[in-house]
Amino acid sequence: MEEKAKILAKPDWGSYFPWPDDMSSVGGLDAFKSWLSKRQKGLSSKAREFGLPYPKGVLLLGTPGTGKSLTVKCMAKEWDLPLIRFDMGAIFQSLVGQSEENMRMSLAQVEALSPVILWIDEMEKGLAGSGGGGGNDSGTTQRVFGTLLSWMQERSKDDLIYVAATVNNINSLPPELLRKGRFDEIFWVDLPPSKERKEILEIHLSKNNQKSDFTKEEWESVLDVSKNFSGAELENVVQDAMYEAFYSDESEVKSHHLIASISNTIPLAQTMSSAIEIQRDWAKSNCRMAQRDDAEKILSVQDSLSGRKVII
Repeated sequence: MEEKAKILAKPDWGSYFPWPDDMSSVGGLDAFKSWLSKRQKGLSSKAREFGLPYPKGVLLLGTPGTGKSLTVKCMAKEWDLPLIRFDMGAIFQSLVGQSEENMRMSLAQVEALSPVILWIDEMEKGLAGSGGGGGNDSGTTQRVFGTLLSWMQERSKDDLIYVAATVNNINSLPPELLRKGRFDEIFWVDLPPSKERKEILEIHLSKNNQKSDFTKEEWESVLDVSKNFSGAELENVVQDAMYEAFYSDESEVKSHHLIASISNTIPLAQTMSSAIEIQRDWAKSNCRMAQRDDAEKILSVQDSLSGRKVII
């Protein structure tokens, strides 16, 4: 891994991204974790003898802040593989043909670094304009994208190169990328339901040397006011609650600190309610769900704002 890091010190397109935590640091996503453990078993030599090819990769789609990037980083630690972050923006250059050549060279270097997990974060931003919707780059983005697609489909099956891509907005991606064969699977990472919110809060409290031994009633109050909060927002809630507790000279964070912090936070789901609902509807028929069914259904933002209490 150190030698690979030295190689990656030269080009601008990639960087070695070591991460200290494994999947135990990811709250929830039980369905995805179960699927991932099966793919991990497919990395072994025994799987090759069985006739299984190396897994190709996964596309994680979901609202910003739901833990997609964190999941990829922790997955690399879990699998004990070096994680290479691929910067699509560094591929593009002003000279004619240079962007396409950069893409070919970078993919050749990725193959030389195998075995590796190739992480493409917020993939839709790097491929903006690849759909041919009136872009002014003379088709450069489309050609670069075509090179990437061909490589994803035709790269050597003997090399372990697992492509892990995260996407916030599926509408920005060309449909060719979603065809079967590019990735092993596409997962929708939704806002965390109550059970997952509790896990996420417990993880962040524990990491910050705080206790989470609240009573059942206290947890119910915290989870009730935190509907439609993402994992990133819950992390920020814990930090804000710690400041409040420390300012008040209290020895630890209490449930009322969390509730106060949550009440003062406007979740992104409130400002992006329409976009989230549209993507959620698309995901129901085009993706696998990263979370298992929960007794609590995620309330729509409209319900939350209207003050209606929906019990399912």
